[in-house]
Formats: sequence, C-alpha cells, structure tokens
Amino acid sequence: MVSLTENAASEIKRQLAGGADAGDRVRIGLEAGGCSGTKYVITPGAAARSDDVTDRQFGLTILVDPANLAAIKGLKIDFVDALMGGGFQFDNPNAARTCGCGASFTAAEPDQVNNA
Repeated sequence: MVSLTENAASEIKRQLAGGADAGDRVRIGLEAGGCSGTKYVITPGAAARSDDVTDRQFGLTILVDPANLAAIKGLKIDFVDALMGGGFQFDNPNAARTCGCGASFTAAEPDQVNNA
C-alpha cells in the first residue's frame, strides 16, 4: 500500500479543512503526464468506490484504485514546507526513472515491480 508521513497527512488535512463536507478521505492515484510519463495525483475529499483498496493512517482514509496499486505499492509520500523544492515528495520503489522534480515517473517493467 501507500504510506504517508505525518507532514504529508497534516497537509492533506489542511486541504480537507477548506472543502465543504470533504470528510477524511484522500485518493492517491496516477494519470498520464509529467516529464516521465506518469504523474502522481492526490485528491483530498475523493469519493470512495466499491473496489478501492483502502488504508487508514493519521486519521485519514487512503483510497487507491486497484489498477494503480502495482505501480505505487510501497510509495512513501512526504510533504516539505519550503520556498524552493517544497510540496509533496514521492519515493516510489517501483519507479524505473523519475523526473527532476520527482512529480512523475516511469514504472519498472512488471517483473521488476516491488512485491513487498
């Protein structure tokens, strides 16, 4: 599954606090784009779907689409509050290559994906 640091969870909660009836859910997912082909998407307040893989951390319910799970299994998300290089930071053991800013990646071949 995906893991959040306490800093990442605090930032997501701050974002949730600004939304109307956002609850405690956050979707961690992927979409095409970025420098390396696939970028991370964090969606505070996302609706749960019946087939989501879920986890509970720091008072948040993390939702992951099963179609994305192999590419982000073991992903660690941190948040750094800094003028330069700040924001969400991703450490993905399944990334064969990441872009310079770390917001997108190319997944390893299926036989190289983390099975942890």
